[in-house]
Amino acid sequence: MTDVEKALRDELRSAERRLGPSVEASLRAARERACAQRAPHKLASLWLPVSGVALASVVFAALLFSPLSPLPGGSHSRSSFPETVQAKELDFYYWLAETQNGLDS
Repeated sequence: MTDVEKALRDELRSAERRLGPSVEASLRAARERACAQRAPHKLASLWLPVSGVALASVVFAALLFSPLSPLPGGSHSRSSFPETVQAKELDFYYWLAETQNGLDS
């Protein structure tokens, strides 16, 4: 404890001794009221974090074990064309797919 802390402690204790009986009685009554109040139950304050962690773990497990599926409306790739199509004909098929998509929209 530093000298400043010791000086403050001594000053507070001397001020405490100078308190009047009415102030001392009101402080005692306030302390008794505060002690009589029921402290909040600690178990209730744990429910929110525990339920949040449980929910996050369930979502993570669902994402981890769910089968991956392709997104609907995916782009056309060269692997979707039959192998009998020649490379020079691919441009025509790409143009055809783009124009059909343009007409559908």
